[in-house]
Amino acid sequence: DFEYDEDGTLWIKSATTGSRPAQEKLEDMLAEVKMLYAAKYHESVDEDSQDFEYDEDGTLWIKSVTTSSRPAQEKLEDM
Repeated sequence: DFEYDEDGTLWIKSATTGSRPAQEKLEDMLAEVKMLYAAKYHESVDEDSQDFEYDEDGTLWIKSVTTSSRPAQEKLEDM
């Protein structure tokens, strides 16, 4: 369907209806992303792991843990 307004501009009417509500689609997509994240990083985004804390002054401290495949001494000796 189309129509012209008083200025002669063409307007095309279109209507789409989805098979599911948009919120339901977004929730399905979110569930998929959470599953992919858990598969890659072996942890859930919904877990309440606390990688940060505040000290008595209100300063934010972020916990960071790194692991190496080889000890640092071996890496230095290879240089």
